[in-house]
Amino acid sequence: MSAIEPRHPAEPSNHHEANAGHASVEDARHRQRWRTQRLFDLAVTASMAEPWRLARAIGIDERSMRDMRDVPTLRSIARIGRLLGIEPATAAGVVGLGDTDANLVAPDMDALRPAIARADIEDDAAELDRLADAVAAAAREPGDLSLSILCTARAAAARGEAHAAHERANCAEKLGFSAQSSPVASQLLDCVKAEVALGEAWRGLEPRGECAIGHERSLSRRMHAHDAASARQISAVLAARLLHAATHGAGRTCELIAALRRHVVDAVELGCPHAIAWSASIAGIAALRLREARGVSGEADRAAMSLFVASQFAIDERIAIDAPKPPMSLLRRRLRLALHEWCDRARRGEVPQALLDEFDDSEVRTMIVRYPRARPVGLASGIDGEIRHCIFESHG
Repeated sequence: MSAIEPRHPAEPSNHHEANAGHASVEDARHRQRWRTQRLFDLAVTASMAEPWRLARAIGIDERSMRDMRDVPTLRSIARIGRLLGIEPATAAGVVGLGDTDANLVAPDMDALRPAIARADIEDDAAELDRLADAVAAAAREPGDLSLSILCTARAAAARGEAHAAHERANCAEKLGFSAQSSPVASQLLDCVKAEVALGEAWRGLEPRGECAIGHERSLSRRMHAHDAASARQISAVLAARLLHAATHGAGRTCELIAALRRHVVDAVELGCPHAIAWSASIAGIAALRLREARGVSGEADRAAMSLFVASQFAIDERIAIDAPKPPMSLLRRRLRLALHEWCDRARRGEVPQALLDEFDDSEVRTMIVRYPRARPVGLASGIDGEIRHCIFESHG
């Protein structure tokens, strides 16, 4: 090479740079090994099995896991992740595979926690998945890995997949969180429990309302709180009480419907769009779910339908006020409410006779993208293909 020929940008200028780059790669590989071992420890804790038994069950040598010298294979990581209820790609993100770039700077957990809280309130599944990977990359203790798993649980809840969210969140909660992460972890857990109480839109009503009843004390203390997370918590507890009363014949349904309506009004008067998005969508979904319960009186059925309409109107009105750029939480929660309405109509046999205009057609197609499990099982074209019939599959 000529003395004046420029060096290739990737070529280290001297042995010190080469050694530094090699050390950075080794540091990244050390982190990958450490995280894999901690992920295995989490799986042991979650399964309550002897480490050697668990290792044998998933086809991993326990001694090599403890004395790991090589970067773990994706297959072994996927097997461990499966025990924790997380996808292979997410498990790889938790471990940090691909994190061998010498210039990589791990994100700061102190900056990630408020970002997670914001993504939760915005109901942003994609951002929650991204943050799960970022938390895994920044992990310094097992509790950080638990938070990463919880982020994937919350992302599943944002996609309407309450059952998967429930399993992952339970696993993460049993494993525990660091003291610094406990506040945001509690916020995410509250949301997952609310989604579980309401159930998956494409499934019929299940008697799960009791899962959020344990928050009655916090409800009495936070009834006048002025933030979106608290507003969501209040509406979730009221909704869980309502569904519990309806499915267990405990009465008080009209009283609880009225309480939910008052809470939506409070959120509207407060003027916080995020509070409106969560309070109104939860109230509206709970109203639809109530109508599925057996033995509901005509009075309660009419009150529930009125609550549903009022909840839709509260969100639509706020979207109009904040146009042309309303907060995404309003649009996402409005779509979730519409998803439950369409699925409810499908269960009642109303969809095949319904005429869908262009707005309905666009809304249904958006739902299918946003909520992959709410897929159409039949499309019948109307005159000139302008009117479509859409039936949602029920996964009961």
